[in-house]
Amino acid sequence: MLRWLPALVLLGALLLPAPAAAAHDATTTARAEVTGTGVNVRVVLDLEYDLLMKSAWLYATAYDAKERAEQLRQLRLNRDAVVTYVTERFAVAYDGRPCAPSLTGDADVRPRDKKSYAVLTFAFACQGEPGGTHAISSALFPDAETFVHSTETLVRYDVGGERGSAVLVAESPTLKVGERAEPGSSGGIFLLGALLVPVALFPLLRRLRR
Repeated sequence: MLRWLPALVLLGALLLPAPAAAAHDATTTARAEVTGTGVNVRVVLDLEYDLLMKSAWLYATAYDAKERAEQLRQLRLNRDAVVTYVTERFAVAYDGRPCAPSLTGDADVRPRDKKSYAVLTFAFACQGEPGGTHAISSALFPDAETFVHSTETLVRYDVGGERGSAVLVAESPTLKVGERAEPGSSGGIFLLGALLVPVALFPLLRRLRR
């Protein structure tokens, strides 16, 4: 009997489910509402609660919490770990310089699509002159963490008078808002065209006059 024990152990291991692989079949969508002007930017993030707590490498008591009151308590207890995880993967820059993030108030929890989402509000303090360019980047819940794959971050923004939305993915993780017009842009082409048209018509007008 003992000589069959290694084979039985191996067979049992093969028959057991693979939690990491099963979890990696799941996907998620993070949401970010970005508002502000110039050096003051506010970001409200909606992140799947249990995924956030797993990704921050917290204990099962945190990510297994189902009741809203307990989820809020776990977010307060693990505030530093959650903030560190998020701010290492979601960033705002202004004219190429990183803005400093800080969590404002306590995190909230909201239900959506039969799941609980942690709601985190960050203030990003930027430096620079007015009229600069904001860059919003997200690398939340990457494939390498093996909990989910193909994460999308849906960004809705109202920054510096510009409004719109974009989807950030691993292949294109950054959105730029308020880019200054470069030399040779469409505005310059229009101005050049406006100058050339009268020059081109001048010989024709001379013929008509004759």
